[in-house]
Order: sequence, then C-alpha cells, then structure tokens
Amino acid sequence: MNGTSLAAYFTQDVLDPKSWAERTFEGVQLHDLRRTRRAVQAASKLAENPLGTLPAHMHTWKETKALYRLLDEPDVTFAALMQPHLQQSREQALSSPIVLLVQDTTDIDLSHRRKISGVGQIGNERGRGFFVQTVLAVRPQTREVLGCLAQEPFVRIPAPKASIWVHIGDRGADMFPFFQACRSTQTHFLVRAAQNRRVQESEQEISYALTQARSWPSQASRPFEIPARHGRQARSIQLQLAFGQLTLLPPRNEPRASKEPVTVWVMRVWEEQAPQGEEPLEWILLTSVPTTTREQAWERVDWYRCRWLVED
Repeated sequence: MNGTSLAAYFTQDVLDPKSWAERTFEGVQLHDLRRTRRAVQAASKLAENPLGTLPAHMHTWKETKALYRLLDEPDVTFAALMQPHLQQSREQALSSPIVLLVQDTTDIDLSHRRKISGVGQIGNERGRGFFVQTVLAVRPQTREVLGCLAQEPFVRIPAPKASIWVHIGDRGADMFPFFQACRSTQTHFLVRAAQNRRVQESEQEISYALTQARSWPSQASRPFEIPARHGRQARSIQLQLAFGQLTLLPPRNEPRASKEPVTVWVMRVWEEQAPQGEEPLEWILLTSVPTTTREQAWERVDWYRCRWLVED
C-alpha cells in the first residue's frame, strides 16, 4: 500500500464511526466477548455525534439500559476501556522522530445533577463535578493528533475543616494555577520557589520575590545536617533564616491563572559559606500557611524537609 492509499485508508477509518469503533475497541479486555461487542456498538453510536446524550445515541430505551448495565459491570472500568486506544497511540508515537505531549485539564460540570455521588468541587467552590487530565501525542510538523497517551479523571477533595492539609512541592510546583487550585479546595501549599515572580510593593512600585527575599537580613540561625545524596557529601552547617510576607502578582503569560494576586509567606534559609567545591545550600519557600514567628518559620522549613521522604 503506497503513501496515498494508506492515508486514504486511515482517513476513511476515522470518518467511518463503525470502522473506528471496531479498530479501537475490538481488543478491549472486559472478560466477556458480549461486553466487548456491546462496547464496540456503543462507541460507534457515540462517534456519530459526540455531543449528544446517551439516550439520543442509543435511539431506544432498551439499548440505553443495556449500555448502563455494561458500564455498571465491575470489570468495565475507565482504564480498561481506554487501554486499547492508549496502546495504539503509543505505537503511533513510537514511529515518529519527534512527538509533542500536549496536556491540559478539563472540568466536567455536574452541578445540575444534585443526586450524583463521587464528585468534588470545581470552579468557584460551589460547582460540583470532576476533572480530566489529558495528554495528546502530536506530530509538530503536521499538527496531526496521533491519539491520547494518557487520560486521568480525578476529584479534588476539600480538606476537613478540623485539620490543615498542606501540599508540599519542589520547584516544579511553583505554578500559579496550583496555588489557586489549593485555595479552591481549602488546602494549603508549601513549595520551593523557582520563579522570580513580580511582587506588588505599593501602587506604583513592583519588585521581584526572589530578589526581595535575598535582600532580607538573617533573623535567626541554627545547626543543620545536610544528608549525603546524589553524590553529595554529608556535612554540618549553620543555617540562616529570614522570612516575611509578599503579595505575588499573577503571571501575564499564563492563560490558566486568574488575575487575582496571591499573598504568601516567604522563608529563605541559606548557608553563608560552603566548603570549596560545594554549592551553598539555599531554599526560598513559599507557603499559604500564615507564618508570623521564627518558630513557625522553622517549622515550615522542617515541613519542606519531609519532601525528601518521597525520594527515598
């Protein structure tokens, strides 16, 4: 089959819902061939009009109930239904020299379904539903979508009012949408700063968070043991501490971030002089947990050290 006829074959396959459903779902493992056939039939009808409702897709109440029974089977899970497509997408991606993994989060709003269970908060805290994180494989030259490489539904669960839940993250978690997601679920964050974010000093004055934190004088110090890891020698140091409150302005080039500033407490801990050949330790930490005393600031530093547990 030459390139032109191959392209025509795949184009016809995509445009024909029945062929697409058979190619995508005929290998799904649902522990019963009747379930597999039902899944292929349902996928074919859904592909005809992805925006329609299930009853509209199935055409009759008998077919609709049959689909609901299928989806209610313990073996018919989201992961099981997605597995063949994920595998096919991976095989397509492996044949390309460069593949972009384009991802985003979609919120599924079920606020109008008051009796539904298993959902969480979305949007402005009053919405109810769940989120889906999707990763698409894309050829950059043609912008062709090869398929879905990963898709994960999840629910954000607010912290209980009687306790404080704090998300601990390294520099990769220094993201404004993450800060706002924590706030929307009544949880807190404590992350190591990576971005020298804009800070509102006054109505006319803008400064930068890392620059500001590094200008603060030491307010306390204490001994600190740096463990051996990643080829680094263990050593004992004297750790300096400075802390204060800053208001971070939202990034101008992040479409997912709201325009509301975020107030944080900033702790900077650092080693004034490191041995020759060693990089001085410095952490600049951002937290939404109020931090107004030296004891609280040291406690936040100790919280951040708990992040090492996930690396061990």
